[in-house]
Amino acid sequence: SFSLKGVRGASTKQIVFFCAARFSSCLSLPSPEAAANMASSERASHRSAEVEVSVAQEQAEKEKTSKIRIFCSMLKRACTPNMYLYLPKSVNVGNTRIGFMYIFFLLISFVVIVVFTVMPQNNSIEVNADIKVSVCDESCQIRDDEMDRLVTQGLTQGYCTASGSYQTSAEKGGPYFSSGAVGSARCVQRCGSAAGASACLHPFELHEVGREEAFIPTFFRETFVKQPDSSDACGAGYTKANNRCEKVDDFYVTGADELKVSFSHYFSVLPHYNSLSFSSQPAAMMAHSGSFHAKGWDEGMLTVLLSPSGKELKRFSNAARAEIAVKDLLSAAHSDESIKSGLDSVYTRSGMGMTDSLPIRLTGASVTIDVFVTGSGICKIFSKDASKEVQKVAVDWKGPLACLTVHADPRWVSRTAEQPLGLHGFRTRQRNGIRIQFRKMGFFTFTDEQALLRSFTAALMWLKLPLIIAYMFSILFLGGLSDIYAHLTRQEVNAAEACKGFSMRLLTYSSAFMDLRGKTEADGGSDGITRRCVAERIGAITRHMEVEPSVLSKMIDVIYDSFKAYKKQNAPDSDVVTCQEYCVACSNNEPITLETLVKIFDKDRPLGFFESIFLDKALAKVREAAMREAAEVEAAFQADENVSDPDAAHSYIVQAYRDVQFMMKDLGRIEDLALQTAKDLDVNPSTLGLMAKASGGSMAGAPAGTVLPKLKQSVSSDSIGDEGDPTKRDFRDIER
Repeated sequence: SFSLKGVRGASTKQIVFFCAARFSSCLSLPSPEAAANMASSERASHRSAEVEVSVAQEQAEKEKTSKIRIFCSMLKRACTPNMYLYLPKSVNVGNTRIGFMYIFFLLISFVVIVVFTVMPQNNSIEVNADIKVSVCDESCQIRDDEMDRLVTQGLTQGYCTASGSYQTSAEKGGPYFSSGAVGSARCVQRCGSAAGASACLHPFELHEVGREEAFIPTFFRETFVKQPDSSDACGAGYTKANNRCEKVDDFYVTGADELKVSFSHYFSVLPHYNSLSFSSQPAAMMAHSGSFHAKGWDEGMLTVLLSPSGKELKRFSNAARAEIAVKDLLSAAHSDESIKSGLDSVYTRSGMGMTDSLPIRLTGASVTIDVFVTGSGICKIFSKDASKEVQKVAVDWKGPLACLTVHADPRWVSRTAEQPLGLHGFRTRQRNGIRIQFRKMGFFTFTDEQALLRSFTAALMWLKLPLIIAYMFSILFLGGLSDIYAHLTRQEVNAAEACKGFSMRLLTYSSAFMDLRGKTEADGGSDGITRRCVAERIGAITRHMEVEPSVLSKMIDVIYDSFKAYKKQNAPDSDVVTCQEYCVACSNNEPITLETLVKIFDKDRPLGFFESIFLDKALAKVREAAMREAAEVEAAFQADENVSDPDAAHSYIVQAYRDVQFMMKDLGRIEDLALQTAKDLDVNPSTLGLMAKASGGSMAGAPAGTVLPKLKQSVSSDSIGDEGDPTKRDFRDIER
């Protein structure tokens, strides 16, 4: 007999064949059969080397494929959207006093939301309009016949027929008049209408138009200046002063009350661009008083003249200029009641040092017309008095609207014009009248989506505030009661303790499974929770309930199918609910699932960067212990493979023997773990089905498998000659 190395757990017949091949290869003069065996062995060695290279390449390819599969799985998990809906949990505290406090703060939050967030003005933006006013010039000047009509009517008025004068001084009249009497003026006529008139006016002189302003004369002083003649005389009507001859006459402009100022107005506004709407920039909105249509509205622009009280005095139709007479301007003006009677209204200005009350026809006035444009149908009237608030007037109009309001300030308003007469004389006209200016304002309101979003966010925060106040009050200021509320509302999470608790609950689920399981057939079949078991339990639960049999049957089908829906990919097909499926279904609402538990303790799963940093110490120790044990087992197997052995395997048969022996060693280790677990759980080892009954003697029962290892596995010292030694054989070998 000789020692056999590299052969583990082989049968006697296989060992004999192996020894014969090895013995024949040692002969110096081999027989033909031995030579053929040697050639076959060499070919087998070459094939074995090729297979080893192929296996190494296949292993490398598997590792590469495994890495690609892991990367694709991670990429799929990162790119696949999570379609679950997570709803927050709430705790209902059965304390009415705290409930009343919460409702009180909630009502306050609603009031704040309505006042500060829901009101439309908080979610809109005002955009100022670009307004332009154009005063009509030569095209709107009065015609000759119209001027003659005004002169005819005016000559009968009191200012033309009455005689009298007003006393002024240099200070009172300012730069316009010297000290002395002013007045006793005559009414002027149109040039060419009356022969022998000392002074006259042309129709175009009744209006002076500038940039967005107009001037209408009501009175003028005409002064002629010339050199004395050769006899040092001035002539009739002239007075000599400062070595020159002067002639001064005062005139009223006849019919100045009926003179009109004509103007048109236009505005454009660029709507607010809402970036959240993802639309293009909106076009500008425009309207003109001389057009029937407006861009951005269905109706054209309407112009109305309002009184200081907000009453509508006059409405100007579309496609027409706004024409307002001087007397209408003064009657609609925001000023003292003393000027409401028109140009003949008299006033006194103590700041100007007036001795007598002077009429507006003599001094003139500064008139400002406010042009306020809007698209909301609400006109705003602005007063020069700081004590008065802005007045809002509603106008029934759905299109763009222009609101006109007038402000009048009686004061000296004058224009001077000088004209040469010959070589040594000139004529000067100092005209007093009504100066009309325009003040433009207006804005349009647009919805601001960003402000609306901010208001919505603020509303959510205000609605959350009462709950935060009630929560903080409940867990901080109620003494011992706060401890109870804090424990109910705050859940402490410890991954290690959660895993322990879940593991214990899994044992409870498995115990319940053992109570519910049954056989699919009377004499055997699959072992698990059958449809009949579910029907029996559901029937017992609903025994005293009024449930239709069809409904009960449908409910049983739904429950059973729900159990089977938890089947895992690696679970074998079965017509019953297995223990794994039952445990997964029972732990459906657990914070830790069975898959998560297995994933955490999987030593072959690589940890991510952040997971490795923040992993709990208790779980990290478990993983380290498992990896350390796996490394020790792998090192032991590697040491066995690396043993220098001249009788190493040289064929597929010997390699297969070796692999089977490795599997038998693993099986023995698993059986030992199962027996140790049964001992820890105080379970009779015989109930596990791992031990066979001994036929006699003091030897304990051996595992009941079909392929049984020997009691002593040292192949280095075993030999064919020791095959019959009872101390080195298992009694089951003899039975087999």
